[in-house]
Amino acid sequence: MVLRMMKCEFILLLVLETVIAVTVKNVKINNFELEYFVTYENWCKSDKDRFQFIVGITIEQCVAECSARDHCNSLIYRNQINGCELFLTSETDQSNPGECVYVRKDNINVTKSPCQEGCDNGKVCESASSIKGMCNIKECINTKAPKNGTVLGNQRGVGDKIRYMCNPGYEPKNDGQEPVAVCLHSGQWSHVTECVKTNYTWADSWSPWSTCSLSCESGQKSRTRECSLRIEGNGTSNCDKGDVDVDTITCNNQSCPTPTHGKSCSSNTDCIETEGVCIEEICFCHHLFEYNNTVNNCTKGNEYMYMIKVTIVLQ
Repeated sequence: MVLRMMKCEFILLLVLETVIAVTVKNVKINNFELEYFVTYENWCKSDKDRFQFIVGITIEQCVAECSARDHCNSLIYRNQINGCELFLTSETDQSNPGECVYVRKDNINVTKSPCQEGCDNGKVCESASSIKGMCNIKECINTKAPKNGTVLGNQRGVGDKIRYMCNPGYEPKNDGQEPVAVCLHSGQWSHVTECVKTNYTWADSWSPWSTCSLSCESGQKSRTRECSLRIEGNGTSNCDKGDVDVDTITCNNQSCPTPTHGKSCSSNTDCIETEGVCIEEICFCHHLFEYNNTVNNCTKGNEYMYMIKVTIVLQ
């Protein structure tokens, strides 16, 4: 950096332990002729309001890039990585320690520009020769955080993307689009998200009823619905998103028949249990069932285990 500045005429204004301020004159770069005032600092500006980050260029090229944009109001040059950061504002908030050069737009004096009439706000002056430049769109600059929300991502070049994030209690307006915007070649963002106050109420429909827990003696069955119906506005929620409402009723209230399992019989019809069979004048459950004392009936069981039981009895 010092070697580059030795090629230019400069006036030393202030020398301190942490700050050095100089004016650099007679700079010719990218078909611009300019001079600028710079400040070396041990703190670098945060990335708030940054719209462009270019790596691998000199400080002079970085100043020219800002000069080519009417919407650029300040720049930071990071010496260690040859990185150029352009900002929409000239706020000098300090956030990260580092070796940086800070230049305000009002400290840049363009004595000659290839775009003599200037470019509309949002366009960039580019030129292959010093005769005449062209005003082209290189980035989108009209984005701002929605009310009750923030914007994630600080690159504003054509093709770059940003994401909108709403504050707690707010959600992107339900317009069927993802809260992501792309910088178009027109210089406009493809989408702008509005954060709205969102409340929730119970879904209109319930799930089907479950199977009754008992075949007799008052079992239970249930159905559910979720808190998933969005209501936009300033009211209050009837429930919290994701909650589940359970509706339960009794079923199969009839009395269970007196069990006949283990009692004498003359035919299968004398055995009232499900799939009951009469074996050697004694009621048993069918081999695919086993007797359940909880429900007083034969229920689906383990066929293999039942066959073992039968084998033991026959022995």
